[in-house]
Formats: sequence, structure tokens, C-alpha cells
Amino acid sequence: MKDKKAKLGGRNLRAVAQTVCRESQIRNVDYRLVLAVMEVESNYRHDAVSPDGSKGIMQLKPSTARGIVRKADPASNGSLDLFDPRTNIKIGVYFLSQLLDEFKTLRKALYAYNVGPYRAKRHLARMPDHKDPNSTFTQRVISAFQSNRLTLPAI
Repeated sequence: MKDKKAKLGGRNLRAVAQTVCRESQIRNVDYRLVLAVMEVESNYRHDAVSPDGSKGIMQLKPSTARGIVRKADPASNGSLDLFDPRTNIKIGVYFLSQLLDEFKTLRKALYAYNVGPYRAKRHLARMPDHKDPNSTFTQRVISAFQSNRLTLPAI
């Protein structure tokens, strides 16, 4: 992330890196994929906001994040700060892991991450079974993931 000019500052950069590693291991998601999603979604900006209202380093919609928090931690009060990189990464990695389990292929899961699972299901239902979506987002994330796999060690 430092090489990519992430605007987090040294202390926050270390905390983000630790969170990515920890959450990736907990959820069994390659940390290099998580970094690729962060790069494409926000260019590692914890304060990013998209026109559709997605927020933070992994660009989560508040409604999606609240639903994930309710499902993952029913006792929580539902308040969350999506601009806090650690919170955003924890929820984002959980969401990504669920999509990978549900959609079975990396391309389908990334497509669902980008457009939302319900919209992805509707679109995928109209595609032949052997086809995977090939959106610009999925192409960019897969390219960044491949680059990360070449330059970063597996853990």
C-alpha cells in the first residue's frame, strides 16, 4: 500500500495492513485480493465516497454494511463508521468472503461485490452457465490481484 501511495500515514498504514492480514486469514480470503479490491474501489482512500453513496476504503454502501453487521453480530447496535479503515475492511472482507462462497467463481463474486448480489443474480440468471461476467470492474480487480500475486508473498 505504501508503494501505491496510500494516503493513510505511517501509523494508520500499519493498522490497515494488520487488519487486512487478520481479516483475510479469519475469512479465508487471499489478502492480495482484498488489496486489489481496495485499490480499484478507492485507490486506498479511507475517506472515499462514490456517487451511489458507497463509503470508505472498500466502498461499502451503508445499507449493505448495516445488514452485514446485523447478521455477523446481532447484539451490535448497528452504528458503524465506514470511514474507519479497520471497520470498513472487517465488513468488506466478510462481505467478499460471503460472495465468494455464494457465487463460486472469482469473476461472479467480484461482479456481485460491484453491482450488489441481488442485481448480480438477476443478470447472471440471463447468462449461460459456463459464462462469467467480464465487467470493467472485474477486469481491473483481477489485473490488480494478478499483479499483487506476482509481487507479494502468499501467507
